Amino acid sequence: HGGATLAALATELGFAEKPACGAFHLPATPNGRGVAEAWAAAADREAETGEHIGLLIVAGFVVIAAEVARRMSSPNGFRSPAVTAFSQRIALPSGAQVMSMESVADRLVVHVKTADGQSSAYFVEPRTGALLGTVEFPPGAAR
Repeated sequence: HGGATLAALATELGFAEKPACGAFHLPATPNGRGVAEAWAAAADREAETGEHIGLLIVAGFVVIAAEVARRMSSPNGFRSPAVTAFSQRIALPSGAQVMSMESVADRLVVHVKTADGQSSAYFVEPRTGALLGTVEFPPGAAR
């Protein structure tokens, strides 16, 4: 029955011509009466005063402050890590020159050009000076 009976009763009561009127079908559930009472209470409730907006704003600031604190305490946070003195030698080919250095993410990339014109990129761990790897760019190589 459900929806068909409800539609007939709503028509009989003239809900179609009454603005802001409606009828709801609640299937047989253990809490059907509780749902109906909650809808009735919600319809009788006063308009919201905006108290919850202030709570939402405060909660937003708390989340932002927690995220800033988390990032500051992480190894790659806002602060520079403590610098420990080190000495490191990276062997370059004979006649090679360092053309440039650039910080990329948490690595130092050193552009080296050899005497015969070949370019290489040396990837260095900036906190220790350890050579992590190299990439060579031979002249005329297909890309």
